[in-house]
Amino acid sequence: MPSDTRFSAVLRRMHIAMIVSAVLLLVALVLSVECSAGHLVMTIPYQTPPAGFVSENENIIIEEIPGNDRQVLVTAKSPGICFVEGDDNSVLSFLVLPNGTIIDRSRFVFSGYLPLFFSLQGFVLVMTILVYAAFFLRIRHELYSYSTLFAGGTAIFLTAVAVFLLATAVTLCNQSDENAVFYVYDLITGAGVIFLGISAPFLLLFALVLTISNLVLIKREGFSIGRIPGLLISFLIFAGIGGYLILTNFFFSGSEKQMRIYYAIENTYALLFAYLESMLVGACICGMIAARRKPAPDKTHVVILGCRVGDDGKPLPLLRGRIDAAVALAKKQEAETGTAVTFVPSGGKGSDEVISEAGCMRNYLLEQGIPESRILVEDKSTSTLENMRFSLMKIREDCEAPKVAFATSNYHVLRSGIIARSAGLDAEGVGSRTGWYFWPNAFIREFIGLIVSKWKSHLLLLGLFVILCFTANLIFPR
Repeated sequence: MPSDTRFSAVLRRMHIAMIVSAVLLLVALVLSVECSAGHLVMTIPYQTPPAGFVSENENIIIEEIPGNDRQVLVTAKSPGICFVEGDDNSVLSFLVLPNGTIIDRSRFVFSGYLPLFFSLQGFVLVMTILVYAAFFLRIRHELYSYSTLFAGGTAIFLTAVAVFLLATAVTLCNQSDENAVFYVYDLITGAGVIFLGISAPFLLLFALVLTISNLVLIKREGFSIGRIPGLLISFLIFAGIGGYLILTNFFFSGSEKQMRIYYAIENTYALLFAYLESMLVGACICGMIAARRKPAPDKTHVVILGCRVGDDGKPLPLLRGRIDAAVALAKKQEAETGTAVTFVPSGGKGSDEVISEAGCMRNYLLEQGIPESRILVEDKSTSTLENMRFSLMKIREDCEAPKVAFATSNYHVLRSGIIARSAGLDAEGVGSRTGWYFWPNAFIREFIGLIVSKWKSHLLLLGLFVILCFTANLIFPR
């Protein structure tokens, strides 16, 4: 079976496993509630013994559990609302649904909540494992894919949720904590808050490094419009976490409805922030892997992506690094396999440039001893997408069965690979090194480009998250 076919088959099985896991979760949720209908094991307050509770009618029966002085077994005979009074004047309120499910309205504990929670925990753990497996599989076979980036971000988010679930499971198993079930509701309604709380220190560190790198970049190369995205993202991270801290520490009081709306705004804000953070982390992981990966030594052509040319028509350090990376790839392959590579310098002439980027690269390649016969110039493109499209047209004219690599700066490899795929070019990338102070700012621009390229999908997902988060916060108890 061909490698691509095997990859697709394995990935399809993983997707099926995810769907099956979701279906099994739904079945487990129904069974956990239905099989426990009519009975509820409830933790009682310390000051009231089990025998101290008196029901207002025989619809609710409270019995002691042998060997357990903290819990009682609540049994319901018919639907309705029932109040139970303790000898300390405390009052418990129970709602019995038509199917027999008992809900303790004081703490919103209900029949089967423990099996339900552990079913949810198992589902999240299985999904986390499957998403990680899909992510690593995609990295190996389909690195230049938006789906790979998304899988990486999702895996990071699920990891935080899974860790919180495990901590909650320990608390739930400790029956002395009568409020443990509320941790489950906090997980459902405040997943974004949990993730942001765990990741905030790392995010602040990233923002600090990004700010320092931008300041060093401005000091060394001067200020320009291209420096704005990095500074803007740094500011948004600091401001976003500051807003999160203000929301979570702000004292707010009001009616139950007002409190629910307040918490819905707080948790939705954190969830949206966590979503963008997860995408950034996924992009960083994929970007670093793409920059360090070495193409297989079987290439027929290497496309060199152009960038700004010096005023004297010579390549500036950034462009020279890309050319040198392509030459190094070609020399290494020729030494290993004896197969020569054809260079495809790609880039048109800007209005403020004295020569086309492709022409500049051609001259530099000739200076490096590359024969003219191994240089295929593409000098009409004005963007990375056109680089890939126009270069592919040239390559197909030159070779019937090409195997292509492309050379660019390390921060640009991931996005270039994704663009190449969209242009119909199946190519591996090689990245040239850039200064430490240049990489964070440049990669942020790449990340913004990746997000903007799929803005409709992101808006759809964010809208869905807003609806789900608001709904959960308005329904579940606080």
